[in-house]
Amino acid sequence: MFEALLALNIVWQTEVSIFALLPGFVEVWRAPLRVSQQQQAEFNALLCEPERSRAERFKFPVHRDRFIVAHGILRVLLGRYMKQLPEGIEFVSGHRGKPFLGPKSQFGPEPLYFNISHSGDWGLFAFARQPVGVDLEASRQTDVLTLAQRFFSRDEAEALTKLSDSEQLSVFYQFWTGKEAFLKATGDGISALEQIELQRNKNTTLVPKSWAGTPELSQWSFWSFVPQTNYWGALAVSAPDYQLQCFDYRSSKLLF
Repeated sequence: MFEALLALNIVWQTEVSIFALLPGFVEVWRAPLRVSQQQQAEFNALLCEPERSRAERFKFPVHRDRFIVAHGILRVLLGRYMKQLPEGIEFVSGHRGKPFLGPKSQFGPEPLYFNISHSGDWGLFAFARQPVGVDLEASRQTDVLTLAQRFFSRDEAEALTKLSDSEQLSVFYQFWTGKEAFLKATGDGISALEQIELQRNKNTTLVPKSWAGTPELSQWSFWSFVPQTNYWGALAVSAPDYQLQCFDYRSSKLLF
């Protein structure tokens, strides 16, 4: 399924009583990436040396700062779920460099999957017991039809041409974020963007149509939503049925 959620349909909880991540649950966090200099220094202190080196390679300071905060928040959240110190969490690279928790950072007998996406001043973080992907895009006016012809399937691009100008932008971002979330979950990345095809059904929601890779699409669930004004988000999880919980990092009582 691929259900279109409006912002009002999501309750971004501010109180977190327990970090358990029970089977059958997917938890998504939203977080602002603009923080004070002190908070940024605290997040930077949590990162490992490879993460700091990667941050320093960004050309513009604003991109470096967003990377530091986003990856610092990821460590804080993982630390809470695993009851470990954030700075001690170990990552290893899997398929096409997709990060996973290392052997020293396991989450009980079942694996903990996570994914992160940030755009503009906001970040999204997803956690599940099954492979999960999340994508976030700041909405901006652009030539969506040209982009669709380049990166989308023929049917997807054609579907956009049948919409009004006001609808084209929102549906474009639903397609784009949905495809990216799925490819981040599988680890295939944006280079395979044209290999996953979505379509609109009679209710104008989006559903997966075909995938050139190996996953069975009937075992996947997709969500499209608006996590913040002028932002589009999407979630893909390898589970046909699950319960979604959403949390607001800014308002919750965490370390930072």
